[in-house]
Amino acid sequence: MRSGRLANCPVRWRASQDDNLTPARRGCSASRASKPSEQGLESGIHMTSAEIQSHYEATFGPSSGEKSFDSDGAEITVVRLPAPGADLSHHLYATVGGSRYPLPGAPDGHRLEFYAELVPDVSNIGRVLAVLAMYPIREGLALGDSHTVDIQRPVSALSLMHQVLLFRPSNEFLSPLVSKVSGIHVDFLQVVPVYESEVSFKQRHGLRALFKLWESAKVEFWNPGRPLPAIPMN
Repeated sequence: MRSGRLANCPVRWRASQDDNLTPARRGCSASRASKPSEQGLESGIHMTSAEIQSHYEATFGPSSGEKSFDSDGAEITVVRLPAPGADLSHHLYATVGGSRYPLPGAPDGHRLEFYAELVPDVSNIGRVLAVLAMYPIREGLALGDSHTVDIQRPVSALSLMHQVLLFRPSNEFLSPLVSKVSGIHVDFLQVVPVYESEVSFKQRHGLRALFKLWESAKVEFWNPGRPLPAIPMN
């Protein structure tokens, strides 16, 4: 198993208006994040990771690789899975381990995992997903549906986008999971790179309006190298 360290250059985030999240500090000058709480790390919850992996593979098929990221005692594994459908150009990556940790301010027993389906392959998407999964541990805040996060660097070498949008997929694509071991409810949030002007449009009109804009403009939102669509100014 390959492993990556996040602690050497911690990324700190703060909440801003309309569920958008931006780094509190840039670069490696951020203060050291606190270690994850022992709350929620009982043996039953540890077993959730195996259930997450099984859920992914039952939905998409066997994983073809994985990479682990750790920071301040927390560890997230990102697995590579077969993308749905026959298009082999799509690449699907998903976190395993985010559901081990409680979400601050969320109902007890509610957890999150994250995934991205992108074309073409993006080498650093694993780190982006791991940072999102560690967010409640490192920052003490919970992410959620319709949030946007500024990752402070382009998502790929071919992209100008440095923000990602989080949203719940349809149940037909990836359904929520209730752990048979611990009773924990796990939701899965899809991660999509977005332009800053798209984030501003979502702030003004909401997530559904952004989806309608993408649909009408035939936007390939899974492509981090896509051009910026025409965005209404009002």
